[in-house]
Amino acid sequence: MENLDINKKEQVSGSLESEPSYVYGCKILLVDDQPITTDMLEAMFKPLGFDTLAVNDSLLVLDALQEFEADLILLDVHMPHKTGLEISTELKNSKHLSHIPIILLTAMDDKNAVVKGLSCGVQDYVTKPFHKAELTARVINNLRLKKQQDFWRLNHKLIREQFDVSGLPLQSTFHQYLEKFTTHSREPLTLAIFSIYAFDEIVASMKSSNIRSTINTTIYERLNQNDSRQIFVGNLGEGKFGVLFLQNSKQINDDLMELQECLERYILISDSRIKLKVNVGFCVSRCNPGNWREMLEKAEIALLKAKQPGSPSIVKYSPKSHGELNDKWWVLHYLDEAIEKNEITVQFQPQFDLYSWECTGYEALARWHSKMRGTVYPEKFIPIAEQHGLIERLSFQIFDQALRYLPKLPGPKVALNISPLQLHNPAFPVLLTESLEKHGVSLKQVELELTESSMMDERLIGVVEQLMKIGYEVVIDDFGTGYSNLSILTRLPFSKIKVDRSLIRQIHVCQKSEALVTSMVSFCTKFGMKVLAEGVENSAQADVLRAIGVDEVQGFLFGKPRAMPASPPKRSIKHVEIPCVH
Repeated sequence: MENLDINKKEQVSGSLESEPSYVYGCKILLVDDQPITTDMLEAMFKPLGFDTLAVNDSLLVLDALQEFEADLILLDVHMPHKTGLEISTELKNSKHLSHIPIILLTAMDDKNAVVKGLSCGVQDYVTKPFHKAELTARVINNLRLKKQQDFWRLNHKLIREQFDVSGLPLQSTFHQYLEKFTTHSREPLTLAIFSIYAFDEIVASMKSSNIRSTINTTIYERLNQNDSRQIFVGNLGEGKFGVLFLQNSKQINDDLMELQECLERYILISDSRIKLKVNVGFCVSRCNPGNWREMLEKAEIALLKAKQPGSPSIVKYSPKSHGELNDKWWVLHYLDEAIEKNEITVQFQPQFDLYSWECTGYEALARWHSKMRGTVYPEKFIPIAEQHGLIERLSFQIFDQALRYLPKLPGPKVALNISPLQLHNPAFPVLLTESLEKHGVSLKQVELELTESSMMDERLIGVVEQLMKIGYEVVIDDFGTGYSNLSILTRLPFSKIKVDRSLIRQIHVCQKSEALVTSMVSFCTKFGMKVLAEGVENSAQADVLRAIGVDEVQGFLFGKPRAMPASPPKRSIKHVEIPCVH
């Protein structure tokens, strides 16, 4: 190598604090046959935060790259054994090494070597004598481009491990790379989770058959348009995407806002323009090998906070939000696994005719028996299943169990609870009917319970009408919970209403509750609908309900939910032991 004439008047700061954080710690391979030159370059770049390796024998460059994963190579042109141009050509023809940028160090008058180097794929060159500031700037610029190319290269690899045609990697693959980066990163990492609000409702409401893939593909492309501080993106579930950044909290806020705005732009599908709403939860982690699960948990907890009414749409994890939200995260984290392992089972609670004491049927209720937390009740996991796209799988799993047990039940029919989100799927009536046919169950053996609040959504009325035309009996559940709109009862031929337990609890001691339920009974009788009171816990309540004309009852007084009733429930209230309810 010719004498390395570095202008000693040019000074460079001793750190890279002004540069993007992803440059810090990058590996530079220094190749020159003169040790004094590589020593000078090491003295120049190590104080700036770079990791360097010197190679003074051109024949050992390939061996060095097997052990040292270089992010950039500073390569002298004129060396014995192999020239810098020969090494450059060899590297650029290598499938595994061609992505590494090379900066040639050459003499001022050696234009021929520069042209040959650039022709074979070398990224840049520096002529001698050169300034420290110039060489540092060229190194940083090439590393910036290299990191951006690494991002695309990694995501192209992930595309080959996609879970659908959108090109999004599997959740398990995302976890693998998250673990890899948290183990080896030397700088802060930010994990952000982007979630599309009401993703399942959007998919169900559109007639396009490929809307799910279109949205996923569009989101993936928009995420990839972010700058090079982003490492990679991946799928974390329906309408939910993970993004890992090489930057700390001071840099991340503006980027997340910009990316959120990008994702919320309109998507054109067929002739419709869809405006998305995106919530973001994120956490920042210092270097801590193997903490990827903790990062994921914290980002999920922050996302749950972002989805709460009144919260900002972008939320950073804070230990203050860990308590109640941690319980929600636990449910979200293990619910999918619980569905997969059939930990969520069906229990049956009997319903009685209040005059003949005959059992009129059973309500199928979901119960989660967790090995870690014992019994988890529906009010804990059903809302989360609805929010995170798990309700359809969960519901049909419960339907399948209930319909399979129906022939063995000592009662004529079973009531199935239908989530409003399922009604957003135009194919739901067909899917449900196919499920009945699979188990040899007739329409008359099934009641469908829909919450009163779901009937306030005009978009769902058409699906309910379709169910009724097929022959299903539809029951309004939780009637009287504050959403009451009596006009809906006049529009559709509901078979029954279920008065909410909140109105039954004090009916034997509160005249207002009694008067309200009495008016409901009178109204429903005129329209040919039966009235069932749920949450009946004592005989005093049952006496009042019978006196005002309620048709059927359900509650602990008549039987708690059980996995599989072995015999017909007791028919006489006189023989029913009233349990102590806490």
